[in-house]
Amino acid sequence: MPDHDPKASHHRSVKDICSHTDYPEVCVSTITPFVGNDLDLMNVLEAAIKACSFQANFTISVVAKHMKASPEMAAALEDCKEQYTSALENLHRAMEAIPSRDLGTVTVMLSAVLADVSACESGFEEQKTALPMPHSEGMVSITASICLSIASLIPY
Repeated sequence: MPDHDPKASHHRSVKDICSHTDYPEVCVSTITPFVGNDLDLMNVLEAAIKACSFQANFTISVVAKHMKASPEMAAALEDCKEQYTSALENLHRAMEAIPSRDLGTVTVMLSAVLADVSACESGFEEQKTALPMPHSEGMVSITASICLSIASLIPY
């Protein structure tokens, strides 16, 4: 017997969209809290950008804690904080481009988010130091990648 529970149907639709990403399970778990009732791809993309913004804000808070706890890493972490702030600005610009369906701007801004996060990682690699918050940093990259995958599903 088919399941007519609208929430289950809603979840399956997000699951179907997320199956087109490199991280389907993470996609479902991070996007679902931000998705409304309309599962139009643009709305799901908007939810994905909100999820990525949430992860970036969380990472900034983790960086700030590490800056206070580790003065010797403060300079590198300050650079990371700036990169994540830039990532948030790019996510905001991507979000602003959604109502006009400006997918070119959305894609460029989301790609810039990945570059920002990568710049933070590079600073630590140059110092041959481990990034003090690898999980939170990784989630920003993953959720930005998910955003790009969803954006690629939307016809121009």
